[in-house]
Amino acid sequence: MATDLEHEDTVETAVFGPENNLIVTGSRDALIQVWSLSEQGTLLDVLEGVGAPVSLLAQGGALVASASQQSSSFKVWDLTYTQKPRASAPFLDRTGLTAVSHNGSYIYFPKIGDKNKVTIWDLAEGKEQDALDTSNEVRCLEVAEQAKLLFTGLVSGIVLVFPLNSRQDVMCIPPPEARKAVNCMALSKGEEHLAIAYDSIVLVLDINPGDPCPVIDGPTYTFYTQLPVTISSVAVLADYRVIYGMTNGDLFLYECANSKVFPLEAHGSRVTCVDVSHKEQLAVSGSEEALLCLWDLEVCKWKFELSYTNSYCRGVQCVCFSKDDKYVYAGLRDRSVIVWSVLDGTLLASQFVHAIVNRIIPTANGFIAPTRNGYLIRERFQCPSSRASQQDPLKNFKKAVWMVKSRQREELAAAAGALQDSGLGGAQRNECKSNKRSQVCLIV
Repeated sequence: MATDLEHEDTVETAVFGPENNLIVTGSRDALIQVWSLSEQGTLLDVLEGVGAPVSLLAQGGALVASASQQSSSFKVWDLTYTQKPRASAPFLDRTGLTAVSHNGSYIYFPKIGDKNKVTIWDLAEGKEQDALDTSNEVRCLEVAEQAKLLFTGLVSGIVLVFPLNSRQDVMCIPPPEARKAVNCMALSKGEEHLAIAYDSIVLVLDINPGDPCPVIDGPTYTFYTQLPVTISSVAVLADYRVIYGMTNGDLFLYECANSKVFPLEAHGSRVTCVDVSHKEQLAVSGSEEALLCLWDLEVCKWKFELSYTNSYCRGVQCVCFSKDDKYVYAGLRDRSVIVWSVLDGTLLASQFVHAIVNRIIPTANGFIAPTRNGYLIRERFQCPSSRASQQDPLKNFKKAVWMVKSRQREELAAAAGALQDSGLGGAQRNECKSNKRSQVCLIV
């Protein structure tokens, strides 16, 4: 058999499985892959190790253990499950730069071993349907589901646009300056606009109907941040407002029509993600310090802050609003997904999903989320009853501490403090200073 079994990084160790019909490989990309030798090298599963480069694999019967020189822990798996029928093969993405179309039927990601190509993965068939040549390394991907367009941001600064129904009719958006890589992109909720962010430049383009495919016009607006740090995340609204986060934690709202910038209160570390509600009244941002902020875009102030502390905290990977804007779904780098109430800031649910979620896309009754392990999660969410006090969404996270801060409560507390200084309002002061314990976390 002459088949290349590829990782995204150098393979450090490999062992044969029971009966020598499997091979298990470990790589510097911290992932362990299980391949079937009896099925011409078919990838059966992707296992996440201890979060560090895999240095050693040891096999005994159906058990395989993995360890890393950079970690004090190890993991053990039972490979007997690989003999059972599987729904579909995992898609081979190791970059986290995944995009999704057709309600999760197709996944797009940089081709393993050749980031100058984009793989189109048919999830139902469990195999690659096509590969698009971009001629340069892919830095980010976005799909316009309604317009049926795939946007690929490249290290050269070019954005290639592939119509999903006629991929040969590729369009090209040139960079504002030569040799400036695309950092991130975002579409407005109605897919009217595309924002392309470079280190310190943002382009806003229009997406208009056309035949046989939509037309990209512009850039309608171009603006410079004039800051020494680079843009790490971006979102764009229908009225040409742009929210952008920086590598140092700064966050800004820019009105393109008036050339005005409004600084939002900064995070303490890199802003990893930002999303706008469907009605465009709110925004949510996440950072590497595992802090989520919910923003009121009318007054440019945060309404709630949700912070998370545990021994394995690695920050927020992705966020989105539910279709009705009642909830925020967030994927964390500790391999969990949370649901947060927009109404009162309550943490409603927290679920460990065994893999880092690359992005979250809302559906009519929940969300779909491609993971770093090559699987698509489909979740339905129903808000728990306020009377269901016996339910504990944090039952598997006993060592974690969640805390919600409410601006309204802080302002009430400040007002109560002022009343106390003036000797007034004792009854109101006691009420304002009391903390309300929700089902799962402390609201302060």
